[in-house]
Amino acid sequence: MKWQITSALLGLALALTSGCRSSYEDRERERREQEREMHEERQQDRREMGEERARDLANPVIDVVAGWEKLGERSVDGYNTDHDLIQVGPIEGRFSRLMLRVSGGDLVIQRCLIVFSDGEHYYPRVQLDFKEGSRAHEIDLPGKRLAINRVEFWYAKVDYRDSVNIELFGR
Repeated sequence: MKWQITSALLGLALALTSGCRSSYEDRERERREQEREMHEERQQDRREMGEERARDLANPVIDVVAGWEKLGERSVDGYNTDHDLIQVGPIEGRFSRLMLRVSGGDLVIQRCLIVFSDGEHYYPRVQLDFKEGSRAHEIDLPGKRLAINRVEFWYAKVDYRDSVNIELFGR
């Protein structure tokens, strides 16, 4: 009788552990599948980011630059509100319009200051949003063609991971 009880308990224990093992293996298999899916999603995101950067570099805005003189450029290194300037100098010529072009990501220029060679200051009253499809914005200068000393701008990157570049053109 002891032998039968022991045998029955052993059989029950084996049945329970095999069920647990099967359930554990199922959970482990499901976890590995979820990890694989997440890995594939991350790879797809990286591919899409690479394609977006390639589109930015091949952006048709380059055609708009025909007839404009490049005055300088800056790399946006901050990821919060930051400030930069492009020194132009009167040697570059006189201009009635400026164009800012952004590549590499989205950017918001919150304020802009244009200092002319005679010391006068001009603050264009615009906030410039550079997003996909609108990577360039023009600024009309007051009065006739003016010599520019420098252009200062305060900006914020939309995504701190982007490597954003600002170019300044004059016409």
